[in-house]
Amino acid sequence: MKNLSSLIAITVLLVTPSFAQDSMGLYLASRYGGYPLEITELSMDVSIVGDRAITTLDFTFYNKMDNVLEGEFKFPFQSGQSVYRLEL
Repeated sequence: MKNLSSLIAITVLLVTPSFAQDSMGLYLASRYGGYPLEITELSMDVSIVGDRAITTLDFTFYNKMDNVLEGEFKFPFQSGQSVYRLEL
């Protein structure tokens, strides 16, 4: 039960965006309007390895336009967090 409580607390800390920064998402380039694409699906897996929590997020975005888009993925971090691996 203690592990479950720790897992829930860590998960909440990892996925709570910092409101002082931009919100998380895939923002289109300014020539396409600069707005974020809609996230249609988000899955999350958290595993505890030693003193680290490894969180894997799998995003699915919806492109309502008929062409390939360019944008910027924004993912705000809190102090002490970092990217371990990134796949597109």
